[in-house]
Amino acid sequence: MKIHTLLRLSKKTCAGPLLPEFRYAMTNPPPRKIPVYLSLDPDIFKGYFNPQDPAPLYKRQLSHEFEQYIMTCIRPATRDSRFVFRISYRNDQEKQFAEPLIFAIRRHFGEGKAVTVSTFEKFKLRTYKLLFLSLVVVMICQGAVPFILEKKEAGYQTDEAIRKAGNKILGTINKHKITSITIQNVSEIPRAALPFAEGIVMGNYQFLSYKKDAEKEKHSLKQIHILDERISKSEIETLQIILDAVYLTRDLVNMPVNFLNATGLANAIAKAGKEAGFKTEIFNKAKITALKMGGLLSVNQGSVDPPTFTIMEYKAKDAVNKKPIVLIGKGVVYDTGGLSLKPTGNSMDYMKSDMAGAATIVGAIYCAAKSKLPLHIIGLVPATDNRPGFNAFAPGDVITMHNGMTVEMLNSDAEGRMILGDALSFARQYKPELVIDAATLTGAAHRAVGDFAIAYMGTAPDDVKNNLEECGREVYERLVEFPLWE
Repeated sequence: MKIHTLLRLSKKTCAGPLLPEFRYAMTNPPPRKIPVYLSLDPDIFKGYFNPQDPAPLYKRQLSHEFEQYIMTCIRPATRDSRFVFRISYRNDQEKQFAEPLIFAIRRHFGEGKAVTVSTFEKFKLRTYKLLFLSLVVVMICQGAVPFILEKKEAGYQTDEAIRKAGNKILGTINKHKITSITIQNVSEIPRAALPFAEGIVMGNYQFLSYKKDAEKEKHSLKQIHILDERISKSEIETLQIILDAVYLTRDLVNMPVNFLNATGLANAIAKAGKEAGFKTEIFNKAKITALKMGGLLSVNQGSVDPPTFTIMEYKAKDAVNKKPIVLIGKGVVYDTGGLSLKPTGNSMDYMKSDMAGAATIVGAIYCAAKSKLPLHIIGLVPATDNRPGFNAFAPGDVITMHNGMTVEMLNSDAEGRMILGDALSFARQYKPELVIDAATLTGAAHRAVGDFAIAYMGTAPDDVKNNLEECGREVYERLVEFPLWE
């Protein structure tokens, strides 16, 4: 899904007191002969039209003012696009507002194909204050439900509330098969359109790669346009890159192991590298054996598929870090638990996702490379599945790891620690500034913090931990350091 600017707001005023005093100056005019929806809330007109005195004079004056608005504001902005006006009312009193507006529309456009006039009783304008321009413009109005953009105590909480508001409207958008929307922020919260769009796009994600009726199930929304002079094109492009990286990560996590084994994951990483502009190197089983990565090899003993070890590197010419940051992701493409077999329900049936740590690292480096961040980053992904077949490693086995240390394995479902141990040892050669490994490592973390946060442990300095926690709050991926006490 693409997000870009379609309209730029200029501060020229429109004739007439009826609607917000803005004029839309097109930077990229919409395609011709597309419907332009304008949904009018009767509340807008209450200060102008006296519902207790619906005399013909008031109706004529209201009709005249609205026709002036059409000619000075709507028509120039949208050229000769086809219009669809939706004028709603909730009761008989508000129905009075609709009549002069319908009259103005028909007088200006005629009864032909240029306009379709519809009245919708109880169109939920109490909750949806939406102004549709282009295909659809979603107006973010402070205090309007469901887009209550009240400021929270912390800015990150406000942003998350806005994301949820965007996600909430998504169902309505797809229900009505709308393909393109434009977001305009008229709230007092600057830049609210960005998290609003983010919430829409995050919620619009689907994984339909193997479904027979994928086209029928696919969501209709394809494009989002942002109308806000306070938001730059580069900010929208950055958001697009982040969301593309999220979609890539989710796609990898959702791929089943019969389509994405260790070799398939390595190839997918190489493909992402070509697209984003980072280097990749893939070690096969022979190379892994030569490097004496005993942890990765032992986990792979029960599998028919060979392991892989993938190195990613992104180094900007203007990198601010002299020593690289190393990101390591657990790449267990399927985890049965090995001989310490997992139960099936709510456990093994989710284990195609046990490589989510690896997918996260791929998404992060993809995002950094596409954004051209001034950093030097190295990513490491040890990948295999963990099965109980062939000569599977058994509880009690003693394994020699990459760094020469021996490990007694007492539970084959602790395979993540085995492969990550080799990767952490391998990372020492880079003399890194910081190492972060990401893994779906243990159910204990989920039991402790549920779906509300990410549990983490580490030996990094407090300032690094504080910065990570602050970054986590900004994107609402909150971090909780364990242990909570000594």
